[in-house]
Amino acid sequence: MKYYAINNKKDVPSKSEKWTTDYIYILYRIILEENLFLFEKESMESEAVHIYAQFRKQEVWESNNFQQILSHYKGLENRLIIKDELNLFSNSIIGHEKDHAQRVAFLTVPFSAMKTLPVSDILVLLIGAMIHDIGRTWENLSDTHHGEKSFNIFARALSSSVNDIEGFTNKLNNYIGNLSLNIEDCLMLRHIVSIHSLEPSEKAIYREIHNLSNNQRFFELFTILDDCDALDRLRFRYNLNINYLNDPLAKRLIHYANKLNEEPNYRKDI
Repeated sequence: MKYYAINNKKDVPSKSEKWTTDYIYILYRIILEENLFLFEKESMESEAVHIYAQFRKQEVWESNNFQQILSHYKGLENRLIIKDELNLFSNSIIGHEKDHAQRVAFLTVPFSAMKTLPVSDILVLLIGAMIHDIGRTWENLSDTHHGEKSFNIFARALSSSVNDIEGFTNKLNNYIGNLSLNIEDCLMLRHIVSIHSLEPSEKAIYREIHNLSNNQRFFELFTILDDCDALDRLRFRYNLNINYLNDPLAKRLIHYANKLNEEPNYRKDI
């Protein structure tokens, strides 16, 4: 169990009463207050402290290549979500519909910018975030394989098949236009969408079957998608366990992610 503390300056709290394992209280403070620092350590005896300054909107939007990546987001959002000519969201359930897809995809933008990801990875993340829950319906609400079903629905909507990844790649590039994803990119898209909903034991089996255990690209992209999906759990009001956020950037984007949820205009330009 990790210990957390917060402060409005970068000074590490020294008093033991300032530290807590009550992440809900910590989350509540981060959501409500601006410009806080989140402190984390593995135990009360530990001298190693991680510090996560919460990002302000201006910091995020001024990060390297943010505007260029934002243009990719807007183009894909318009085609896959706003126009939704493929009817991807026709069976969406409350809490996992278009708004959720938009926010999760939008949250990948600062990750991509701050990690200076290549364009192919940016596109894989954006598309993956936009389609990751389209296979989640009232009938399979608790189905841990809804990620795989989401990718299958997307492939069928493009008049393709998961068994024809080359054909899928061509159909996707042609449908979106101005894309140059290759077969490996589309396989990666399939993997990060399919695995996101699995239980930990199922994820281990999936990685082994698909030879992903030592694939650094897969781990980076899946971790980003997983964290962005987790951050949008703030739409359910404090239903986010910060212990499960993987990337340090995710722990700096908690306040920002909540603003995206509470203020629809927060995605508009500064």
